[in-house]
Amino acid sequence: MRRHGFTRTRIAAVAVAVAALCVASPDARATVVFELYAQERDDRHAAAIQILLAELEAGGGFVAMPSAVRAKLGAPLPTPAISDPKLTASDLVAHINVGFRAYLDGRFDQAIPQLAAAVEEGHANPALLVASPKYRAAMLDALVGLAVSYHRRNKGDDRARSTQVLHEMIRSFPDRLAALRDDYGPEPDDLYVVAQKALQTRGTGNLVVDVDDPAAAIFVDEGEPQNATFKANVPPGKYRVLVTQPSGAGGRRFDVDVRAGETTRLSVQLAPAMAFTATERWIGFAGVSQDTAIAYARKVLEGSGERGVVFVTVTEWKGAPALKASVHRLDSGALVRARLTLLDGNEERVRALATSLLPNIDPGPLVETLGPRGQEAAPGAQRSSNRTRQIVALGGGVLAAVAGGVAVKYGLDARSASDELARACSVTCPSEVALRLEDTHDRAIRRAIIAGSIGGALAVGATLLVLSSRSGPKRAAVVVVPSAGGFAVSVGRPF
Repeated sequence: MRRHGFTRTRIAAVAVAVAALCVASPDARATVVFELYAQERDDRHAAAIQILLAELEAGGGFVAMPSAVRAKLGAPLPTPAISDPKLTASDLVAHINVGFRAYLDGRFDQAIPQLAAAVEEGHANPALLVASPKYRAAMLDALVGLAVSYHRRNKGDDRARSTQVLHEMIRSFPDRLAALRDDYGPEPDDLYVVAQKALQTRGTGNLVVDVDDPAAAIFVDEGEPQNATFKANVPPGKYRVLVTQPSGAGGRRFDVDVRAGETTRLSVQLAPAMAFTATERWIGFAGVSQDTAIAYARKVLEGSGERGVVFVTVTEWKGAPALKASVHRLDSGALVRARLTLLDGNEERVRALATSLLPNIDPGPLVETLGPRGQEAAPGAQRSSNRTRQIVALGGGVLAAVAGGVAVKYGLDARSASDELARACSVTCPSEVALRLEDTHDRAIRRAIIAGSIGGALAVGATLLVLSSRSGPKRAAVVVVPSAGGFAVSVGRPF
């Protein structure tokens, strides 16, 4: 499969590589995986990220998929106050009106799915409902129409579903009982009274919400706002707690479960909560520094025994998309290891890396070439660099041969001058002849030495360039050898 330049084997590369790093580094013990982005998450890469997380989790020792991370963290996690940026309050009201009209007309089979979807939309986008009283009133229309439609249709478990919707009405609109008959007629009012009596038999619980910013607004089930602290004795059930910034922009929703006879407390640190997102599609951070993400991860993982965390992100390397995974210590925030893999990496190497992690399989040593700081260089850039080195090496070899030839020529000149001096002065010779021949000899010797030194240096340089073009420029070779007890890792560097 190829999508946005991704392949499953390429994406598996980072997943399996991080698994190898964590197994080989006992101090890391990083098991929980979060996504981390400098700005907004780019949903164009969502499919690739999901494959990566699945590979990490399948490899063992990682909690990576959003559902698994939510289960691991346990505590109420912040979700965006607007889950669908394209949905407007007017759109939501229009959806409710279509379903409510079907309910009034007695078309319950059409009303139920339309109203159920509208209620789900409203609860997933609570910031829309608190923007104006008319939007909240429209949600009451949807709940009334849905509860009565279930009761009237009465198929399968419709009556139980009707009761569930009525309990949601009681929790969300506790002050509307008196006006319900006047606004909607006797049937919704009668159903409401019966459901309320049944719910009262379960008792009540305490809900306490506090925010570290006293100017922040708190909305419980889209009710009236309160600042900084909310305390109430409420019927048991699930509640939506919306916390908005002092400016009113943005916000985070927390889903809390209140049990009868117990106190449920939610303490919100507004700044990190605004940067953290936990949805069904992804869990992680956007728009914060790595240090802030580590601090919040440390908070949500408190008591879990985890000592490390993995951050996964999509970035660029040499102008191409790349997946990056980094392992960090939670206690100190120190970076244990970071890996970045281009999405057009070598598929054969990726397959070999994935195979090496399969249980009971020993494919032998696996060599993976890493760039500076553990980053992979682009294959095209590496090939181009190698070709350049080979061309330069060839040129250096030719020059070395020429220099060697020049050195030999000057060496022969020096020998000839020496022989001529010996013949001319075997008995006696004028001083000017002897001096001229000695000078010729010495000059040839010096030139031969210089040419020979240049030729030798060029030969050594050409040899080193040939070797480096084979092993890669200043690359460390990491050899991972799977074994029954884990992995043996060795590192070598060409020179």
